[in-house]
Amino acid sequence: MMRVGLSSLIMLLFAIFLEIYIIIAVAGVIGGLAAIFLVVFTSVFGYLLIKHQTGNTLASVQKSLMQGQIPQVPVIEAGIVMFGGVLLVIPGFVTDIMGLLTLFPPVRKMMASRILAQIAQKIGNAVNDADIHVDFEQSINSVTPDSLPQEDDDSNSESKNSKQPIEGEYKRED
Repeated sequence: MMRVGLSSLIMLLFAIFLEIYIIIAVAGVIGGLAAIFLVVFTSVFGYLLIKHQTGNTLASVQKSLMQGQIPQVPVIEAGIVMFGGVLLVIPGFVTDIMGLLTLFPPVRKMMASRILAQIAQKIGNAVNDADIHVDFEQSINSVTPDSLPQEDDDSNSESKNSKQPIEGEYKRED
């Protein structure tokens, strides 16, 4: 567990230093103010994209549900676009490029299909791990009068008596 945390921290630090290096390199080519403007512009664009996509997602989900469909693909694609918006909000050009890629429908559809395939695989693995096998026809056919639990005659007479209704009066007092 400790190695996962350390490797994640190293990757995060590498990404931060890479972003800073690229911002400095771009600023050297197009100028410092232009580079800052691009970073701020993509952050504002990402924020607006997230805000807009949230409303679209809710409308799409509601429309699918009204038609009696489960909105799998629209929700996943909207989630991908929102993730792209988050990447655009993060300052830096590498995250901006990754965020912009999520806006292209072919890329988004490819990502959505892979996510759905992974979800289906995980559900299949969970079902297999749980060893769930449901075959109603086989279960029904395997029930015979001999396979039902038998009760003793003494307990049978007691159960008949215990199932008799108890007579009485009920009065509700408020």
